[in-house]
Amino acid sequence: MFCAIKRDTGMIRLFNNNKEWADLPFQEFEGFNTMIPTGRGSQTRKLSMVHRPTGAGLLVGEGGVDGWHPALLWEFYQHYMDVSRPLPDVPEFEPYRHLDPTTREWDKQHNRPERYWRDMDPETYKQMVDEAITAAKAYPFLEPETAETQQWAPSGQGKHWFQMG
Repeated sequence: MFCAIKRDTGMIRLFNNNKEWADLPFQEFEGFNTMIPTGRGSQTRKLSMVHRPTGAGLLVGEGGVDGWHPALLWEFYQHYMDVSRPLPDVPEFEPYRHLDPTTREWDKQHNRPERYWRDMDPETYKQMVDEAITAAKAYPFLEPETAETQQWAPSGQGKHWFQMG
């Protein structure tokens, strides 16, 4: 099944078995952590996104053995599809940030460097990735309402150096 996750329209476009395109609202999808046998005696986990009204669904992203990864990917897509928020600040979106009105305004207000990721040194990048993975592993995905009482905090408290201003 082919698909496109479209931030600008709030839709997921799926190419179904009838060889037709269907636009389904992202808000009607639910994310699931799906375990898939690998055929070698182990399992991999992937994010399944299922359209509640129709049951149409798709598997998203690379498989992995860690349960936190599909949950984090689901959070990523919820952030991505929320047009009231800037695009997730990841290297893949840096060349396109100026094309999204919300992101462009946010970057301007927070003095985000245009080449934030491209100019980052490898050691800083590795440290940020390690801190993000540590924070993700500690997040109570099954009981998110307990995150505050467990004193969970995102890596860097959700702020980059250019936001500290």
